Amino acid sequence: MQWFYIRDGQRIGPVEDDELSRLAREGQLTAGDLVWNPTLGQEWKPAASFPALFAPPAVAPSGAPGATHNRDLMRRARESLRGQWALAVGATLLYQVVTGGIQMVPYLGLLVILILTGPLLAGWSFFFLKMARRESPDVGRLFEGFKMFGKALGAYALIALYISLWALLLILPGILAAIAIPLIDQTPGSAVLFAPLFALLCLLAVFPIVRATLAFSQTFFILADHPDIKPTEAVARSKRMMHGFKWKRFCLGWRFFGWMLLALFTCGIGLLWLQPYMAVAGAHFYDDIRNGA
Repeated sequence: MQWFYIRDGQRIGPVEDDELSRLAREGQLTAGDLVWNPTLGQEWKPAASFPALFAPPAVAPSGAPGATHNRDLMRRARESLRGQWALAVGATLLYQVVTGGIQMVPYLGLLVILILTGPLLAGWSFFFLKMARRESPDVGRLFEGFKMFGKALGAYALIALYISLWALLLILPGILAAIAIPLIDQTPGSAVLFAPLFALLCLLAVFPIVRATLAFSQTFFILADHPDIKPTEAVARSKRMMHGFKWKRFCLGWRFFGWMLLALFTCGIGLLWLQPYMAVAGAHFYDDIRNGA
């Protein structure tokens, strides 16, 4: 069933039953807030009139966080974006204009974007986490990360350092190629054996990079929820939180592959809608697993 509710004099919705219940349990919807669904006719009632909204959620059969199926996370993302698409697309466009403009700064653009990426990612995470929770953030929230500039920069630097260390493994295929190419020139037919070996080595080198990227993927959501913690704690908490959920997060991202292809056929314009969809789905993924961290 679809619900509407009133907060600060503003009507928000529609949202599904489970989303409204989550808002109630987390205190974002209070007992005195007015709610409405189509069965109430013209009458709005206090949320307290529906005790089931404040009841604890049913425990998933596994009894563990992260039990929500990825397709349901995507459905929740669409529900959160309903009525907020214009805001989401506008924020995405602004974000792209800002980052693109910084990169075009002569000589210093790359250095500046490296310094500002952490705060920008923190603001992006903050904005879409609020949107996933139906809190209707204003566009200014995109720059919330600059209020914690040092922490956001520190977290980004730590992540970049860890991933760069794993990226050193990519040197191995290069070493193999440097050794093998002279031998290939002297041995007819050896290229047939070398090609699959080289491809396998490249894949094995890339795997830990992807794994590390997934492990640290929740860092900026954590900073958005806990701006008082240190960058090292945010990174460590993300790693703990993602234990056992890296494959699930990878599969969630893979579900957008077809949409990505369609967006590219629009010369990238479709990304203005796809990126918010992916960001809000990622925020719901974070909310789904965070209680187990």
